[in-house]
Amino acid sequence: MAVTRRPPRPTCRSWPTRCWKANSSTSHPRPAHGPLSWPRGSPPGGIEWQFPAGIIKPGRASAATATEETFNETGIHCEPIKTLGWRIHPVTQVHCEYVLCRYLTGEPTNRDSVENFDALWVERDAVTGLIPEDQMFSAILDLLRAA
Repeated sequence: MAVTRRPPRPTCRSWPTRCWKANSSTSHPRPAHGPLSWPRGSPPGGIEWQFPAGIIKPGRASAATATEETFNETGIHCEPIKTLGWRIHPVTQVHCEYVLCRYLTGEPTNRDSVENFDALWVERDAVTGLIPEDQMFSAILDLLRAA
């Protein structure tokens, strides 16, 4: 796959210090880990593929944001199982909360062509080929290894 470098994504101005994002890791009944999206505007040398993600609005729960963004970006309906934890992302420096979701229905399609180039299912053993392990949240790596 050819890697296209894009200009940096504009910084979030919703909060004075940092953005809070929810990332959804969706398990699927077939031997796949879940949908990934290829975001537009990633920093050069930064994120090429990611789990569906969105900014958590004030008063919203991270689980609600994760399921809503998963559907809005990929067309996948899912339900939250549990929050896996949080971290400051090593590339974007954004506070990220990670939510494990159960697949309900749908096939991945790029429903947000303004934010993403593509969306697809990725087999568990191929995720680290698209998202470097040093950029992946440790709880997600643990889930991939336990499968």
